[in-house]
Amino acid sequence: MSKNILLQTGDRLKVTKIGANLPFLYKVMGDRYFKVLNRINQLNFSVPATNCDIPSPVLDYFHFAAEYRQYNRIHLPHFLPLASSLHLK
Repeated sequence: MSKNILLQTGDRLKVTKIGANLPFLYKVMGDRYFKVLNRINQLNFSVPATNCDIPSPVLDYFHFAAEYRQYNRIHLPHFLPLASSLHLK
């Protein structure tokens, strides 16, 4: 995610923009106008979310995958097997 985007839990879906909208600069700056807007504006997204229990087979797989990566990092440091990119570090 970008530095100017904040994602948080809330009771309903909501977007709040903090910053300025300067439409007259588009004629002067062209496409650089959007880069400037990304720097001076901040977006806050509130998303309704609930914490639910993770099924045990999924949790077991992620524990196994973490141990697998740790073992490979220690004993096979130059070996990069095909695996999920979720936990590459």
